Amino acid sequence: MYERRIIGIFTCPEAGNPMEPKEEVHAVPGKGLVGDRYFNGTGYYSHKQGADRQVTLIESETFEAIRRDFGIEFEPRESRRNIITENVALNHLVGREFKIGEVVLRGVRLSFPCDYITKLTGKKGF
Repeated sequence: MYERRIIGIFTCPEAGNPMEPKEEVHAVPGKGLVGDRYFNGTGYYSHKQGADRQVTLIESETFEAIRRDFGIEFEPRESRRNIITENVALNHLVGREFKIGEVVLRGVRLSFPCDYITKLTGKKGF
């Protein structure tokens, strides 16, 4: 049996800034993670309101697949996602409630990386 876990937490105060690793974050219902660009209303997509921008997650296995399939090294912070998981099938959480620590989240939709990540990192593959 694999242990499901969080292996990284990241926020950044505004669009384009580097993601900063955190040991823990404070989540506010309906707002997201304190100190993050979408909580602050300063994210690249903040003009698009919705619960799907409050907290974003990505599987660490995604980075392994990009490295294996395309030979591209991505650091977790480069994904621009808030929470990096290990051994968690995130696609299965869409439409469901789940807990991370004491916080109850709802999987709203899949969040496919866009060209903005390529623009910031200079790396194609996402």
